[in-house]
Amino acid sequence: MIKIAIVVPSLVIGGAENMAAQLAANIDKNRFCVELLVMSSPKETNIEKTVKDAGVKTVYFNKELGFSIKTLWVVYKYLNQFKPDVVHTHLSGCVYAIPWALLHGVTMLHTIHNRPIYEVEGSIRRVLKFLYKKRRAVPVAISNIIARETADLYNISPDLVETIFNPVDVARFTARLKKRAQDNKVVFVSVGRFSPQKNYIGLVEAFSCVSKELPVARLVLIGDGELKLIVEKKVEQLGLKDKVEFTGNVADIPQRLARADVFVLPSHYEGLPMSILEAMAAGLPVIATAVGGIPDIVKENGILVNAGDMKGLVDAMIKLGKDEELRKKMGEKALAEVIKYDLPEVTAQYERLYERYRK
Repeated sequence: MIKIAIVVPSLVIGGAENMAAQLAANIDKNRFCVELLVMSSPKETNIEKTVKDAGVKTVYFNKELGFSIKTLWVVYKYLNQFKPDVVHTHLSGCVYAIPWALLHGVTMLHTIHNRPIYEVEGSIRRVLKFLYKKRRAVPVAISNIIARETADLYNISPDLVETIFNPVDVARFTARLKKRAQDNKVVFVSVGRFSPQKNYIGLVEAFSCVSKELPVARLVLIGDGELKLIVEKKVEQLGLKDKVEFTGNVADIPQRLARADVFVLPSHYEGLPMSILEAMAAGLPVIATAVGGIPDIVKENGILVNAGDMKGLVDAMIKLGKDEELRKKMGEKALAEVIKYDLPEVTAQYERLYERYRK
């Protein structure tokens, strides 16, 4: 049996955390022994519940914010006891796995969840560059565009970069397809953290213009984060309180998407958003910015606009908001496209990668 250590900074609500948890929960337990190593303390999130319900052994190291020498040593000792055949890291989790993997000749797979320039910096980036060039670590990009950016940033051959797209549990979302409300409202929905990256202030300002042209339009914002209060204040200033709903972090995202008509994500930068894949699995057309790996998955199933292009965003929302037939056509294209990223298929790709790079 192949031992896999999946290392993440935390299991807070986020795309990278969700992806790592789904992988750990769905990998073939008859062939792989998986342990999930979480640098932070438990946060009682839905993602933590996912791995717990799946029976995944999860070890929390209770690290506080910032770098911790103590955690580095404790993780080293734990890995020395577990002796994994492959170490699979995500985000800054790589920092705490590099020493053990390097000293014990174990390959470290590192999934790059965002544009690589935003993933790590400084000395950690230099260490990763050394490991990639020496083939002691393998970068795994979540889209073709991210793979090219990774090769360029680290000055390595594109052949050294693996590419596996993020997974989505298609069945979990398609099961809700027939529950869309039959009224005259047009519901735009977005799922993500309230952070500068997601540009929710820009989305609310765009929606203010859309609602004047399309009075039946509504906006649902799913998620939480440091800018939520600021976005709520902006909604109030624009007089949109009766048209914009804030749900916070919720577990029933498939049901929420099933009641929507269009998914919108106006991010300044991205890797390959899980939220877009989930929206596609729910049969929704997508309006998103052409950043990161998004153009790899949003083609005939949506409309791409340039980051920061307010007019383009408004025009796209009005276009889809007014054209029910176009929404239906793009939604069907979304369902046809997203099946390539179904959870069992992506899990199998990672299993093959583990087998190839096992010690």
